[in-house]
Amino acid sequence: MKLHYLLLISCLFCACTSERASLPEKEKVKDPFNKIAFKFLDNLQADSAFYYFDKAKEFYMKRKDSLQIAGAYINMAITQFEYNDYYGSQESSIEAIPYLDTIDQTSRSYLSMNYNTLGNSSDEINMPEKAIHYYQQAIRFASDTSQIAVYQNNLALSYRAIGKKREALELLKSSLEKTEYGTLDYARTLSNIASTRSSLGDSTNVLKDLHLALQIREKEQSRIGMNSSYALLSDYYVGKNQDSAMYYAQKRYAMAQQLNLASDKMKGLKQLIALQPDQNNNDYFKKYLRIQDSLNTAQAITRNQFALIRYEAEKSKAENLQLQKDKVLVEKSLIWQRAGIAFLLTTGLYALLWFIRHRKRQALLMENRIKESQLKTSKKVHDVVANGIYRVMIEIEHQDQLEKEHLLDQLEDMYHKSRDISHDRELESEEGANNRRTFHEQVGDLIKSFANEHCKVLLVGNEPETWKGISKRFKQELLNGFQELMVNMSKHSEASTVLFKFERNAGMLLIQYSDNGIGVENELEGKDSNRYYGKGLKNTVSRMESLHGQITFESRKGEGFKCRIEIPVKG
Repeated sequence: MKLHYLLLISCLFCACTSERASLPEKEKVKDPFNKIAFKFLDNLQADSAFYYFDKAKEFYMKRKDSLQIAGAYINMAITQFEYNDYYGSQESSIEAIPYLDTIDQTSRSYLSMNYNTLGNSSDEINMPEKAIHYYQQAIRFASDTSQIAVYQNNLALSYRAIGKKREALELLKSSLEKTEYGTLDYARTLSNIASTRSSLGDSTNVLKDLHLALQIREKEQSRIGMNSSYALLSDYYVGKNQDSAMYYAQKRYAMAQQLNLASDKMKGLKQLIALQPDQNNNDYFKKYLRIQDSLNTAQAITRNQFALIRYEAEKSKAENLQLQKDKVLVEKSLIWQRAGIAFLLTTGLYALLWFIRHRKRQALLMENRIKESQLKTSKKVHDVVANGIYRVMIEIEHQDQLEKEHLLDQLEDMYHKSRDISHDRELESEEGANNRRTFHEQVGDLIKSFANEHCKVLLVGNEPETWKGISKRFKQELLNGFQELMVNMSKHSEASTVLFKFERNAGMLLIQYSDNGIGVENELEGKDSNRYYGKGLKNTVSRMESLHGQITFESRKGEGFKCRIEIPVKG
């Protein structure tokens, strides 16, 4: 009914021949594959035909002839369609599209044929909406009037399948006007118009048009067309004249037997079963089941053959030319072995490289952890031990009446802290070490311990309320920071007066330090060359930043040293 296969195959074969003739002399390589494929088609050996169409495709791929590659794919798609491998047909059709452009006229002709094949396949798998899109594309690229008439007929039938019968009828009428009277195309379009009218309940000229279409097909000796006319006439007489319906159904079945097309024989038997009373259709039903079983088996075998051929062809692309020609089972087994060995070697090499990199990463990670631990320990030694000892030294140096018990307590405290550091234990906070002293007392004791006859230390705002709600961690970091500032002052500033001022306001803790020492040569801008900006003050900066605070220094030579710390706190 779609006049799909033979017409397109012949068109493509002619196009291929013409294209070869236009190639330069040195490129004229004989292509035997298409000729062999068509010979197998004549003998109804679809799997062999498909195989040689695939060989033709490979032949033209080596020559990078896009048009001929597309032609081979389209021939494969049509072959698959004719043997009911509709999904495989769609796959082959879609693979043809990238090899065709929308400008070249020959390429456009191939596109129209290919989209028609896609539409046919979509119709057969009951997807008329997709079929409509593909038929519209086929019409868009077609230039031959007879081809357009075929595609319009197909499009109209898809419209009818989704219930757009009136749109289908108008399209068929338009197609009929462009078709030469008395041709098989004319008979097909006229039959479709009549059956569409009948489905709309319009009997105008339906029977007349169906008989006229049959006469044309009989005259042209188109057995496929006559088979279609018998089917439509039988359908028309159902419910009107049972004898006529049965008469044409029997003629249809007889023609299907002549054509020896299993699908048509099944359709004819199905029509006869529907027309016969239940007690008389047992023979028809048995025949129908036998043909159905046979057809299903044959179609399954054919589809598997198509799939196997495609699989072998795709697999052989990756192998050498000798494997492509011979297809020797032993050599194919060898390929799989090589692939397996390559996989194992690749996997093993990858695993080895991963192991080496993993070991390097682990070693680097361990090295970084060791360095981090060393830095952490160094910082603790500097913060706790060195500064603590220096603080004791200051007290010994400047206090004439130093109590022995107090000195021993301080040295014992340094000993315990040093031992904790060596065992990598958390240091006990100053507050935890002496719960009898409040934090403001600890701050006062620490800072005033650096006072002597040459240096006066003043504290402003060091009240219990100033430190209310501040966590132990904050307090410990602040104590260490204050100690670093005082150690730095004692070592370098030569100051006679030191002032610490504490303020708590609007969620901020403000700490201001100033001395009247010798200052430094340049303004402090974080330069390592600055004598004030040694390791101690660097630690102070990092401590304040860890508390999300800001610290700024200000100093000029002969004008003393100032430090301002702002830290956000709760309350």
